[in-house]
Amino acid sequence: ESDTFISGVPLDQKWIRIKPLDSVPREKMKQLAVELNLSCRVQDDERLLVYGKTEHIQEFIKKITALTNKE
Repeated sequence: ESDTFISGVPLDQKWIRIKPLDSVPREKMKQLAVELNLSCRVQDDERLLVYGKTEHIQEFIKKITALTNKE
């Protein structure tokens, strides 16, 4: 498995893979990604692949972090 190339993600876009958390379920992550103009899909290992512009990925990470810190 390669962590440098993901099939179906345009080369000019950044991506992250994120495991759903108890505090932030997959549906909430998907909703947040869409709100930030990001694309996402569930991979075979149940992780969420989120991809798009760098600044949108950074905002997504900030918002997920904020949600996890509310516990």
